Amino acid sequence: MSGLFRVLLATVVVTAVALAGWAAVTAYNQDFESLAPPSPGALLGDNWLVFANVYDPGGAYLYGYGPFPAPNDGAAFCAIATGQGGPSQGNQQLSVYSDYNNPDHGIGNLIETNVFQEQTIAAADAGKTVVFTFEAKYGNLEGASEAEAFIKTLDPSAGYATTNHVIIDMTTVPSTWGTYSIQLAIDGGLAGQLLQFGFTTRASNYEGSGVYYDNVNFETPPPSVNLHKSSSFIIDQHDHDGSGDLTPGDSLLYMIVAANNSPIDALDVIIDDTPDPNTTLTVGTTTTTAGTIVSGNNGGDSAVSIAVGTLPTGDSVTVEFEVTVNDPLPPGVESFFNQAALTGSNLEPIVSNTAVNTLGEGAPVRPIPTLSFWSLIVFTALLGGTALWRLRL
Repeated sequence: MSGLFRVLLATVVVTAVALAGWAAVTAYNQDFESLAPPSPGALLGDNWLVFANVYDPGGAYLYGYGPFPAPNDGAAFCAIATGQGGPSQGNQQLSVYSDYNNPDHGIGNLIETNVFQEQTIAAADAGKTVVFTFEAKYGNLEGASEAEAFIKTLDPSAGYATTNHVIIDMTTVPSTWGTYSIQLAIDGGLAGQLLQFGFTTRASNYEGSGVYYDNVNFETPPPSVNLHKSSSFIIDQHDHDGSGDLTPGDSLLYMIVAANNSPIDALDVIIDDTPDPNTTLTVGTTTTTAGTIVSGNNGGDSAVSIAVGTLPTGDSVTVEFEVTVNDPLPPGVESFFNQAALTGSNLEPIVSNTAVNTLGEGAPVRPIPTLSFWSLIVFTALLGGTALWRLRL
């Protein structure tokens, strides 16, 4: 959507923003069931807007018009459709398509239509991630027509220039309903800018361009990160006195796994871990699969700190380090407890489960690989039978 489209209502929008005081971005949900299909103002009453940009056949920008209240008359931009849903969509959906009232269709110009909701970003929104989720299915796209879903931001102080534009291509959406989602991280520099989410079509020559949408959801949920802590005492690595069990002077290996299973990227993630006071960090044993080791491998370090940064949705990070059980121990100390902590700029602090180890516990020696009988036969055959001949002697 061209930044030019905002100029027409610049004075009105700026005044409205000043009066509103830049309220924080709010959640929005719509299944379109409560909107009256015959009413021309049904979508206007739910604050949907439209804007169009027009390009010549070579792609040069010609003009734009809007924003206007979203119509519901079936001829231009959008309308409430009925009878296109499945069990989870109900009876009413939003149909988005080109502006067929524009005669430039007939001379081959490209009409880009945008149907969207609009909010203003506040300073309090910094660090949040907005998520736009919806269901969609094919309508009557044909020829060179295209469709997209988007989140974008526009800067009023820079002529409504587009500062972010995240899209999902809906051109090849199937004729069965599916769920789609996009997200945008909001930084402090976006305060006062407009945030829009909605749907775009591009069509010319009156070609079909419709896509059906339903169950629209817009929210700013925090990420959901799972933080798990475990410990290991492996005799052949950590049993330094050869006793076969955990005693003062032996070592423990700790593992921390942080997994982001939510649809939101976790931002500015830091993992911290301070060992039990009756153990001492073994400097130089700290490793991580992502981020930077801030503390743990430097002389004098007594705790572990990892600056992970962004933990994308679906990703995980693993941190490992060793401690040594203090020798001697204070009277009565027999167990050692350890937890990890995780913080981020767009989520609440998280504390892991507690890893517990007790004096006297043992652990299996790491197994030494051995050859089975048949593996031995194959091995000797590869040696030309020499070993087998010696075995028979």
